[in-house]
Amino acid sequence: MEEMELRGAQQRQTQSEPWQGDRPMILPLLLREKKPEHFVKAAEGLLKMARLQNYFPSFLLVVLGAWMASGHDARVILMPKVWITAACSALIAVASMLANDVFDFRSGTDQANERDTPLMTGEVAPDDAELAAGCLYGAAVIGICCLEPMTLRLLVGGAAVATYIYTPFLKRLLVVKNVIVAAIIASSILAGGLVAGGAAGVARTGQVSLFFFLCILCREILMDVGDMVGDKAAGVRTVAVCFGRRVGTAAAGIALAAANAVLIGILAKTQAVAAAGTLLLLPLHARIFQLLQGGSDFTADRLSLLRGVVDQSMLYIGGSVLLLATIV
Repeated sequence: MEEMELRGAQQRQTQSEPWQGDRPMILPLLLREKKPEHFVKAAEGLLKMARLQNYFPSFLLVVLGAWMASGHDARVILMPKVWITAACSALIAVASMLANDVFDFRSGTDQANERDTPLMTGEVAPDDAELAAGCLYGAAVIGICCLEPMTLRLLVGGAAVATYIYTPFLKRLLVVKNVIVAAIIASSILAGGLVAGGAAGVARTGQVSLFFFLCILCREILMDVGDMVGDKAAGVRTVAVCFGRRVGTAAAGIALAAANAVLIGILAKTQAVAAAGTLLLLPLHARIFQLLQGGSDFTADRLSLLRGVVDQSMLYIGGSVLLLATIV
């Protein structure tokens, strides 16, 4: 009798316990003894982590690619498949932000870099962020199933898979991590070209995608230069970690120079426009050259300058992409 009562008590405890093994059951963890204020606070933290400022550019890159592929026909904006493709691209971008933040938090990168993130402050629990990322990925997969042709489905689906495996596997690989991120972002333009113009649309947007890829590659390498301390502590092998900040900055400069060469090649038919396009990237070249001065030791002032370059880089890159989109 006592044995039966003991088993019953253990069963009731197991049913009410939100933990199984060393991982939580997500739904009980979220709902058990949570006040409305918790959900409001968590939602605000998740919005910060999602970096919605990246949602709209990811969305617009697909629309921009479709617009270029259609010969600048504004009616392409009304095509439902363009909107679905753009929404999938944006959802993947936001989901990857959440997944990457959880990885950085669990691996100790945030602590080493002293980042003031919602995960660090306790606004958002890691499991809440993982659940939100899973929901966003799920929504993107549903949208991907509606895409045609199969090539487009594979392109967008491949980007989703790449962002999912990036954090646990690809992020620690030297240079590969930078190339993957840049390729995923630049593929949004190709996806827009494919949805609006098929193979011809891809050919029409290919050079602009290559330019954008090289610009993002430059930016990603620069970001790694700033995060060198945390990346080293977490075992993430970046150019800066393996060869030093000065070499990392030089590598970013080489990527930007290659992007500038592509830009000039695209605009070679119109010398005046080519000159204007080159000037758009000139401030970035100047800042990177400034960062290379002063030896291998990066002082606090140089790191502050570096962060400013990263923050402002998308203004110059975005302006150049818009210029290309209007003439290609």
